Amino acid sequence: MRILVTGARGFVAGHLVPALVADGHEIFGVVRPGRSARASDGVSAIKCDLAAEWDEASLPPVDTIVHLAQAATGSGSGELYRVNTLSTLRLLEHGRRTGCRRFVLASSGAVYGRGPAAFAETDPLRPDGLYALTKAHAEQLVEAFRPFFETTILRLFFPYGPGLARHRLIADVLDRVAAGRPLTLRGGGQTRINPVYVGDVVDVVRDVIGSGGPDVVNVSGDDVCGLRELGEIAGEVVGSRPLFEALAEEGVGDLVGDNARMHTMLGESRLVPLREGMRLMAGAA
Repeated sequence: MRILVTGARGFVAGHLVPALVADGHEIFGVVRPGRSARASDGVSAIKCDLAAEWDEASLPPVDTIVHLAQAATGSGSGELYRVNTLSTLRLLEHGRRTGCRRFVLASSGAVYGRGPAAFAETDPLRPDGLYALTKAHAEQLVEAFRPFFETTILRLFFPYGPGLARHRLIADVLDRVAAGRPLTLRGGGQTRINPVYVGDVVDVVRDVIGSGGPDVVNVSGDDVCGLRELGEIAGEVVGSRPLFEALAEEGVGDLVGDNARMHTMLGESRLVPLREGMRLMAGAA
């Protein structure tokens, strides 16, 4: 199968692309100009800046598009919308014109907002902030193209694992605990999440590519925890006592995804427990 993967130099793609090559697929990896492409048999690098004007003729016809590229929260508002939303529209149009059979969008659990209970895929979207709004708009575009090919929206909840950027949450927690720097707990540190190990994300994408799947899937882990629990696990993993400091201000609420639909897709496959995943991260550092 011919598969186009955007964000091919990103964290998730760094684990996904080798797995897809091992499955026998022909991969076209979209990378930003100025970034080196990972050298690998079975991968053709395509230099394309999704935040700028780009020539859609430079993209090959493929069977499946996996849109992983994203601009993060710290990006300017224009770049956020161009990469997260407008590039989604252009890729959808490219797929429609060239006979693509499947489109997979990496969205975010942030589209739900925050709340006291785990969010199911059927819950209404209440994006809080521009990043979440750009993802919600991208999802609406994908839904509009469902008459033309199969589509799947993956709402990722804090993916982590070896190779995660140092400023991302779980990598930062491990670094801080190892260095003896305190973790800041807001309102007692009650904000809870259920991060998903990157290998489990890869398994979901491979399943979607191979056999299709639901229109929308929460991709989240089994272990629900707050920052204090993350710090305590990090302390066990790196062999250092975690330090905490408290702020009086309240947290912003929980962001937990109900992963029953994901479990149904993966069958008997066991998700990587948080403690095991953080050990794998620390061992690869």
